[in-house]
Amino acid sequence: MENEIKNFNSKHFFTSNFVEEMVDSDYSFSELKSILDDLPRESKKMFLDSCLKKKKHLKLLLMIIAKRIIEDNKKNDLDIYKSFIEDNYQLLLKLTNMPYHIKKILELSNKDASLVNGYIDDNREKTLKSFLANIHGINDDAGYEFVKIIVEEVCKNENVALEDVELLGIGSGSCVYGVGNKVIKIYTNRFTYNISDNPYIIKPLIRKSIKDNDLNFFIEVTEKVDTKTDISNDEIYGLYKNIRNCGLIWTDPKKSNVGRLQRDNDIYWDDNIYYNTKSLGLLDNSYNYKGLKKGDVVLTDADLIFREEIDEPISLYTSLYVKCEKKFQKELNILLDTIDNLDYNSYEFNKIAIEYGFNPEYLRWKLDRTKKLESLLNMNDTISDEYIDLINKDNFSYKYIKDKRNRLEWLINHIKTNLIKKKIDKSFKYTQNSFNNDSAKYGFRPSFIRKYYNSLNKTKRNR
Repeated sequence: MENEIKNFNSKHFFTSNFVEEMVDSDYSFSELKSILDDLPRESKKMFLDSCLKKKKHLKLLLMIIAKRIIEDNKKNDLDIYKSFIEDNYQLLLKLTNMPYHIKKILELSNKDASLVNGYIDDNREKTLKSFLANIHGINDDAGYEFVKIIVEEVCKNENVALEDVELLGIGSGSCVYGVGNKVIKIYTNRFTYNISDNPYIIKPLIRKSIKDNDLNFFIEVTEKVDTKTDISNDEIYGLYKNIRNCGLIWTDPKKSNVGRLQRDNDIYWDDNIYYNTKSLGLLDNSYNYKGLKKGDVVLTDADLIFREEIDEPISLYTSLYVKCEKKFQKELNILLDTIDNLDYNSYEFNKIAIEYGFNPEYLRWKLDRTKKLESLLNMNDTISDEYIDLINKDNFSYKYIKDKRNRLEWLINHIKTNLIKKKIDKSFKYTQNSFNNDSAKYGFRPSFIRKYYNSLNKTKRNR
């Protein structure tokens, strides 16, 4: 259906029957968003009215409309959406139970939202359940009691009434709510759950994964940051470099994932609480850094953060990520050439590293690792060209690393797999936990070790 729409000329007027058929189809968030973007103006209005008449896609429509208005409230075609909500918001409240989405749309349309506040006040339990409205396919009762406790406790701590909670942002499987100085994030579709307890990432007060059959969703509470002041690409690169200096790879740097701290990056709660990093899904930080202060730029969405040595990075290959990584590698190699012959523990080594904006501990780790790998390579003279080609293929790092030093380090890191294969062999029967744990113990990505073993088995069969 989506492709059919794109094949029409943008000026084509769709018949009412065709629009009716469109409404009867099923769509995901992204599919429905694309259809609304492609529909001509008059057909768009017919589509919205038909959805309301048939009571179809209403929750998705509210999410898409709220997202568009929050992100860009000046686009010309938004008046259709605003009028649709203004004319039908009482019925939409009843049919969708999404008061915060409707309230946000009305407020950004400069309309009176007092009746929505009345709905929230009169329907407290239903309103609390509405915090899960963005999680597609989830049972409203799954995790509801936990979410209810979190929302009520945060409202109490911030002295904020339920009707004063604000919808701040929306994704295809996520919603962000403002409660006083706190932010409550509820989301699905995460690539990374276990992240480092890192000073450049906003400190979570609560970070919890909740299971509902085969679907996980997450709830997180952090401090609110300023996302309205301008943040330059240079500042984003500075944050990227600091994160890389911690031995981490951030593969989705962009302005919507950062903010400016309104107070120091710490935990703020009226009562004393025990900050347990393990229960928050946080890994110990390997490097000793001072925390960020008020006004500093901080990472607010740590979904695509990976450990350089162990994890299998997932990248969207955005132009900003590629630009940041190339710049980091260039600066790193200039510095490595400068300090190559210095004593790693000397004052001069530390001084030069800091002058170049690098953490001496991270540099010592990089240099020690490179020397160890070089010695391992010298011990191994049986690696075939075919095997080298195999491990180079489809690796995200190798595609962007042109410098000889880093290509060598990357290559040696994979070749040394041969020297520890016997230690992992005992657990290698695709017993998931045992194999993954052994792979990580020796500093390797489990997916790479599997690929390597599969290649060996294939070679044996061919012989």
